[in-house]
Amino acid sequence: MQKKQPKTIVFFTVFNSIFIQFLLGIFGIFIWLKFSTYCPNDYLKFLLIAIGYGGYFYLTTPFLLHCLTYASTGKLTQFKLLLVIVVVGIYSYIIWDSYFFFKETIQSLMSGIRLEEF
Repeated sequence: MQKKQPKTIVFFTVFNSIFIQFLLGIFGIFIWLKFSTYCPNDYLKFLLIAIGYGGYFYLTTPFLLHCLTYASTGKLTQFKLLLVIVVVGIYSYIIWDSYFFFKETIQSLMSGIRLEEF
């Protein structure tokens, strides 16, 4: 017969793995954005930055959802509030950064296309 693990141990195991995933997402986007600044080709630069943002959102969204769930359960403490503010702030900043990057890139690509080509 298997022993059941206490809920606190399972919680911290899941929390630690999701937190590591969050840190890898932040580190990954930092590396991709730094690496893409050295690319001479605009299309390759766009591709690298898009992969960086996609990887970031793929790796960090579970942690954000976990933090929001953790903060909404039980009594609100100062630690929970600070954790949610920091995580949502970082996530929101990178969402807006990606939005303005894609907006600027699409505008520059569209301005390079002439109607005579069609």
